[in-house]
Amino acid sequence: MRHLVVAAHPSTQSFNRAVVKTYIAALRERRHRVECRDLYAAHFNPILSARDLAAIGHCKAAPDVRREQAAIRQADVITLIAPMWWSGFPAMLKGYIDRVFCAGFAYVRSNKANICPGSPASTASSSPHPGRTKASSKAAACCARSEPSTTKA
Repeated sequence: MRHLVVAAHPSTQSFNRAVVKTYIAALRERRHRVECRDLYAAHFNPILSARDLAAIGHCKAAPDVRREQAAIRQADVITLIAPMWWSGFPAMLKGYIDRVFCAGFAYVRSNKANICPGSPASTASSSPHPGRTKASSKAAACCARSEPSTTKA
């Protein structure tokens, strides 16, 4: 299987980085193909700008977003690994999700509902509070394998 691991923690010495390394090593030991996207090391821009929003409406994502979408299309499994801060993901990962998992790519808007073709995905998050630190794995996101739709949102 082809795995895409998206890591979102600013410290190279964090517990989350240890989780990423251990997870990738376990996958490779089982002969899985793994690509890791470290959002901080890549200096990913998490800001969904007005220009981004307008471009998404016309299915013309920015080059950095298109690169991430291409990596997602190649993956059989997507795993997001990040800490849980203030009851949510860090802004870096939230921005990644907002910009990359957009309409026309991750889902198609219709008059009835948002239709979301599924792919396996998981998340791993941690809390810095002793006794409450945990890692979880669950279905978290979905993405289309096809090219972006030309349907207007």
